[in-house]
Amino acid sequence: MKSPITVNYDGDLFPFDVYSRPLWDWCKELLMDRSIVSQFEWNAQRLWKYNGVKQKFVQFYDEPWTADDWWTYQVSTN
Repeated sequence: MKSPITVNYDGDLFPFDVYSRPLWDWCKELLMDRSIVSQFEWNAQRLWKYNGVKQKFVQFYDEPWTADDWWTYQVSTN
């Protein structure tokens, strides 16, 4: 979808075309694509690594599905 906007900068007007697409339609399109849907991560994960300094395991986060809120939600709905 194309939406024209005009920006006022230093007394001058600059026109721009902003392109977007409905997020829900894009999500449905991704889910219907067999070549990538198998690459999605559907389950929450907790990741740990050994911290030699404190000599214990510490949790770390590197993707949205490793976050505590994602884990809490998934555990509460099972």
